[in-house]
Order: sequence, then structure tokens, then C-alpha cells
Amino acid sequence: MDCFSYEKLLVNVHPNSGPSNVINNQVRCLSLNARSLVRKLDELQVLATDMDLIAVTKTWLKPHIFDCKLLPNLDFTIYRKDRIHRPGGGVMLAVRNNINCVRRKDLECNAETLFCEIRPNSKRKLLIAVFYRPPDSTLDTLKNLKSLFDSLAKHTSTNLFYVGISISQTSIGKLAQQSAMTPSTIILLN
Repeated sequence: MDCFSYEKLLVNVHPNSGPSNVINNQVRCLSLNARSLVRKLDELQVLATDMDLIAVTKTWLKPHIFDCKLLPNLDFTIYRKDRIHRPGGGVMLAVRNNINCVRRKDLECNAETLFCEIRPNSKRKLLIAVFYRPPDSTLDTLKNLKSLFDSLAKHTSTNLFYVGISISQTSIGKLAQQSAMTPSTIILLN
């Protein structure tokens, strides 16, 4: 069966935090594990109509595939990190144009990670993380990501929101055995 898994999420933005540019002070999010987005563009476009943020893992996109082909006429800005040197992988975040958004490349590492800071209203900031860990990568990739999240939690007032994190259960079990991660951290990454 050639389909993808997805989750719809709703993030509340406090109603007293200034003028909002999202409907009913909520950001509607969709998280997809695509396994080849190009093959599923019709489905993506249907699911996208009611969403503000779309996080996609395993896009399998390459630089020759233009953003304008992914969500045509749907008023999104697309941020991508394609896997270049081998097939598969890749992450993407599509953000509705009425939400202020800045890509945070300073937070991205060599892994398939993508960070964007959004401002759904004048006083609220959310840091969005999209992450894919290939099954053949080392556990150091997850440890580095955890360290980054821990550092962000300690040193920023921005709310960190994880959308589109794809990590195999086997990887999480191995990481728990080989590190000092607590069960709550493992749930957070899962």
C-alpha cells in the first residue's frame, strides 16, 4: 500500500496575547511521514487546505523538485532540508503565509533537522523542530539533538514545539540503554 501516516495537532495560542493572524487563536498542524512526497502530492494538497503548519519527514525530495510544485495555490512558504548524497530521507516544513516565520539554520546540524521560529501572534513565539533520524545513523545523532533541546529549554523563553520527529522504536530503546536519558525524555522524542 502506497500511503503515508499522518497526525493532526492543534496548538492553542493564548487569546490575550495580542492580535492573532491565525483562526481562533489556534495553529493547526499536520505531521506526515511521507515515504516519497512526490508520489502523494494530491493527498498532501487535500490535507493541507485546513492546516497552518505541515511537517513532513521522509520527503525523498531532491533539489531539482521545485517548491512551487508541492503546494501550488495554497499560500504556504516551504522550508526543506533534502538528503543530497543518497536516496530517501529529507524533511520539510510548510508554513501558512499569514504566520510570521524565520528559518533558524543556526540550530540545524548535519542531521536531517529543520528549525523555524514562528510568531502566530504579536507576543508569542514558537520554535518548530522537524527531525528525521535514518535507521543507519549513530545514536550520537539523537544524543546531539537531545543536548540541543536541553540547551534551548534552559536558555530561551521561546516555546519549543516538536512537530514531525521520526525515530524508530529500536533507536529509542538503544538510546535509553546507552545514555542517561530519562523515560520522560524518551517520550518527548517519540
